[in-house]
Parts: sequence; C-alpha cells; structure tokens
Amino acid sequence: MRFKQFSLGLLLTLVSWSVSSAATTLKGEVTGRLTAARSPYHVVDDLIVPAGDSLIIGRGVELRFDSAKVLEVRGTLRILGTQRAPVLLTSAWARPKPGAWKGIYFTNSANDRSVVQHAIIRHALFGVRIVSCSPTLSNTRIEDAGEHGIWLKTSWARLESNRILRSKEDGLQATNFQGLLLNNLVQENGDDGIDLRRSTCKVKGNRLIANHDDGIVLDSCEAVVVHNTLERNGDDGVLIRAGRPVVAYNLFVRNLYGIFVYGHAAPILQNNTLVQGTYGLYVRDHSIAQVINSILWDNATQIEVDSLSTANVRHSVVQGGYPGSGNSSQDPKFVSQTDFHLAPGSPCLKGADPSAPYHDPEVKQLFIGALGLKR
Repeated sequence: MRFKQFSLGLLLTLVSWSVSSAATTLKGEVTGRLTAARSPYHVVDDLIVPAGDSLIIGRGVELRFDSAKVLEVRGTLRILGTQRAPVLLTSAWARPKPGAWKGIYFTNSANDRSVVQHAIIRHALFGVRIVSCSPTLSNTRIEDAGEHGIWLKTSWARLESNRILRSKEDGLQATNFQGLLLNNLVQENGDDGIDLRRSTCKVKGNRLIANHDDGIVLDSCEAVVVHNTLERNGDDGVLIRAGRPVVAYNLFVRNLYGIFVYGHAAPILQNNTLVQGTYGLYVRDHSIAQVINSILWDNATQIEVDSLSTANVRHSVVQGGYPGSGNSSQDPKFVSQTDFHLAPGSPCLKGADPSAPYHDPEVKQLFIGALGLKR
C-alpha cells in the first residue's frame, strides 16, 4: 500500500472530531489494501486511486473524511464489506451535516471492474458519482447526502440491492444511463426517488417510498420499468415526459398521481395496479398512452385525459368504467385494503389481453393488474 501520513497535532484533541488519536491518517494517492487492523482511517486530504492502479478496502474498515474531501477513483476500487462487517465511509466530524465531505467519485478512467459492496456512505455531498464508467454497486446504504445519493452520466453500471435514504435532492439522478437498477430501496429523498434522463436502462424490483416529489421520472427515456412498488410519493409515482418507455407490472399505492404522462410522450402502460391516489392516470400535452391489462381502483379520479391527448385503454379494470375493448368495472377483489394481490375468484385472473406488447418471461400466468394469486 502506498500512502502519505500527516500529523494532526492538536486537532485530534478537539471534541468536534469523531476520530481518535489512534486513527491512521491518509491523503493523496493510495493503492494496495486497507484493512480493519489499521482502522479507523482519518482522511485529511483528497484520496486518489491512480489510473492503472487499484485499491482494495476490506471488511470492517472505517474511513472518516475531513470537510470537502473526496475519494476519487481513476483506476480500480474494490470495497469488499460484508453484511456483518460493512465498510463505513463518513465525515470526520462528530455531528456532521449532509454534504460534509464529497463522496466517492468514479472518473471516466475508472475501471469497469470496480465494485462497492456492503458499504455505508453517510453525509457526503454525492454518495457516489459515476461518469463514463460502469462499476457495480450492491448492498450499500447511502444516507443523508447533501445533493443526490447517486449521480451518473453515460454509464452501464449495475446498482443492486442498495438503500438510498434521505438525500437532500434526488435519491438517484442519471443521464444516458444504460445499466440496471435492481431491487433497491429509495426512500424519503428530498426531491425525486429516481430521475432518469435520455436513458434506456432497466428498472426492476425497486421500492420507491415516500419521496418528496416523484417516485420515478422518465424524461425522454425508452427505459423499461417493471415489477416496482411506488408508494406514498408526494407527487407522481411515475412521471413520463416525452419518450416511449415501457411501464409494466408495477404497483402504485397512495401517490398523488399514479402515472403522469405529458410532453408528446407515447408510453406502454401494461399490467399495472394503481390504487388509492388522487389520480390513477393523467395524460396531457399531445401524449398517447397505451393502457393494457391494468387496474385503476379506489382513486379519487381513475383516468384524466386532456383534449389534446389520448388514452387507449383495453382489457383493464377501471372503477366506474372506461371505453375500450375488454374493459370492466367489476371489483378486482384484492386480498385486503393493504394487500393488492388478487384473491381467489378475482375477475382479473382472466380476461387479460395475450397480445399485449410487453412480454415478461418471468410472468407465467396472464392476469389483469400487477400481481397474481397470493403465494
């Protein structure tokens, strides 16, 4: 391992710091391996993983960063925490505020084989920034970021089973993202949960809960958004502006708008369940929404379409009825008011349109709505 040490002198005696005099100091270029035996590490200046080199951070390691310092990755970074011994990256201050340090920054020269797993990233400005590279981020918790929890631009990264909580702005914001967002929890962020721009990624199995504005934003995207739960977001469950995304097999519960479509958008909205919102579906501004095999129930207004737009609804259950082939107004018979699986005998277990445009190989039984029989 190559790093420089720095004597903190009297600074370490101040009660405002959370690191002890036993901490190992770090700054500048660092390679090799950081181990728990020399932890905690006090980062007193920017850390840089040089291009062509690598840094491994082992389980149980703690790195505590001085104000405005960053871990900048130009080479290969492997953070290898475990469930029982995660790696902690946080501020050196005892009572930090969001944005106290800058976070992890993967630059355009970073190796795509970089990995962050079982880490906890707290109080950074951006938890993780990724530019023109594609690391894997898994089982990591990003909390209380000063801006976005994760920020990506031009990436094929894989982000799986992470928790992105209480960012001041978006949980995740991405432009030209072509990777995977799988099974993440994105909750209580100050703006949107996931904000995607000009992206063609796959968003699958995530939970977007109680974000201040929208759960997922699809701005000029052709993304595929499937098998997600969007609950209690302050504005839209999914906001679609322009583009032709697929939004299928998702559950929307108690969002202000379940799905809001505008700006000449032409989405496929298939096998979704939208319940207990103010509006289930709102379509406006020269948009055309294809709604197939979906349930819109117990919203104050099920479907609202302005005079410039169209919602082509077929083989769907809409409370109060809606024009279109195969539509029904029968009670879908959910298991309960909080369990939106379909109970045995539900009319939604039959009558689905087998010619619906999106085919999901994981779905073995045709049904109307996002969820079939309770297991």
